[in-house]
Amino acid sequence: MSDRSLVENPSAFRPPSDVIGEITAANQKLPYIPYQEFAQADGLFSTDNFEGQGTQGIPSDLIVGGQSLTSWADVDHFIQSDPARFQDIYDSIRANGFDPHQPVNLFEWGGLYFVHSGQRRTMIAKTLGIDQIPARVIHVQPTIVNLPDSLWYQKMVDRQQQGLWDGTLSLKLGQEGEYQDGQAQVNQSEGVWVFANHMEEVKDIYQRLGASGQPTSVI
Repeated sequence: MSDRSLVENPSAFRPPSDVIGEITAANQKLPYIPYQEFAQADGLFSTDNFEGQGTQGIPSDLIVGGQSLTSWADVDHFIQSDPARFQDIYDSIRANGFDPHQPVNLFEWGGLYFVHSGQRRTMIAKTLGIDQIPARVIHVQPTIVNLPDSLWYQKMVDRQQQGLWDGTLSLKLGQEGEYQDGQAQVNQSEGVWVFANHMEEVKDIYQRLGASGQPTSVI
């Protein structure tokens, strides 16, 4: 009889400390870029039309971001919501590998990949050293970048003056002169990191992983 069969509420089950420790040790130094790092996070990764995309193998080390984690070692995020499910998936992937019939959904931007759905399985696959993850991919190439506040607008002004991107800026103010909306229409840029809050850190991740930072195709 498994230990879990003795737990009255399976959702209260917590994976053994050695599993949690393995994930933390394996993943804590892996690069991670949350969606929110980019100026237009909500619009950039918003589509969910993955059904028409074929499945392909994506190198796991090029999958660097997602929606809700703080890092690839943030196992507590999943343990708090459904620890028993996490353990089931971990045991299955460890025993059988990654099921090619259950691909994750990814956005590709500038040569790196961001998880739309499947962060839990991606985290586990990285922990277990799985090199290729089956995925359906949408390639992202925004030409209009929405700037959520005046700080972001000023960042883009400064970066344009530094020659990091080329295009036009538009600004909409309220009746009292307060910031309402701003956009950057992009012709070209040094790389997608130009639209990241912590630009140098994101640029370093792209360059360390050999990614160009240039969009490959239009959605």
